[in-house]
Amino acid sequence: MNVTYPETIWEYSPESEAQRVVFVAQMIQSYFYQIKGFLVLPDIATDSVNTIYFPNLPIVHHPYFWKKVFEEGQVEGNISRDIIEQIKTELPKVSPPTLIQSQWDKVAPEFWNHLQTYLPEVSAKINKLVIRQTAYGSRASGVRKKKSQPGEVTIYLRFDAKLSHIPAAIFIATLDNIHKNGLLYGFNWEERQAIGDFLLCHTSLAGLFPKHESTILAVRKEPTLELRNQSRAFLTSLGFPPKRLFTVDDTRQVAINEERLPLRPKEKEVMSLLIEKRNQIVSANDIAERLWAEDAQTKYSLYAISKVVERLRKQVQAHGIFPGIIETRRGQGFILND
Repeated sequence: MNVTYPETIWEYSPESEAQRVVFVAQMIQSYFYQIKGFLVLPDIATDSVNTIYFPNLPIVHHPYFWKKVFEEGQVEGNISRDIIEQIKTELPKVSPPTLIQSQWDKVAPEFWNHLQTYLPEVSAKINKLVIRQTAYGSRASGVRKKKSQPGEVTIYLRFDAKLSHIPAAIFIATLDNIHKNGLLYGFNWEERQAIGDFLLCHTSLAGLFPKHESTILAVRKEPTLELRNQSRAFLTSLGFPPKRLFTVDDTRQVAINEERLPLRPKEKEVMSLLIEKRNQIVSANDIAERLWAEDAQTKYSLYAISKVVERLRKQVQAHGIFPGIIETRRGQGFILND
């Protein structure tokens, strides 16, 4: 029987690098990296999965750059050509490594066979893999699939990435795009990463990629004080010092980055509770008592609570902050990671 494997295309260009810089900037601006425990550094200073490389270019210290980055986050494709062209002129000229391409060619057929076994729903929908090599961002990351390219998976692979980061990025990219009726729909970032880590460390895939380092375990490691201070200093120089994003006053008016959120009464109650207990799990029962007081037992509705949290995430995202900062803990409740 003839088995057809997805076509693999390797890409690298000044244009894709400029786009990568904008994407990494969006993740910084949304506090995604800071919330998830990554270190953002201007140089690749450590052989660790939890470091993010962001180039210390003149343009990234200009307020106009971050204004356009925010606009791009609100309306996809809105980034101005002058920003892209300026980044391209400031980026150093480098060449991507080629050894990893031949390494992937050797293991790819067996990997796709394993994927068909472990995640048939995912495997059946992939006919092309685009690997964009990059000097920036995380070791590897997936790109959200475009509706116009349903069978194509695109990943970014940093120059210092290991072979196992290719399947890890494929997992995170595809598990993020499972259909709403699919088995894996609705998993958060940590859960998707954990699935990929499990497959690479505890199944037959471990034989193909024996040196895989778990992303989840890596970001949970306490970084050295020196690296942590370097990251904080660099982020502060970019305009993103360590701080609490959310505040609430005595009247339960909620603000994000000192800008008041236009919340409905129930949204105010839930958000103020999450802020009061930030970085702690707030159960659905806790929220019900805040919303309905003595009538909580009779009016309790997990659906209503979930809809309030969903609206809060949309408000957070509209202000340029990663909506997953309000995290769902399955069977436990919700937590504001601020």
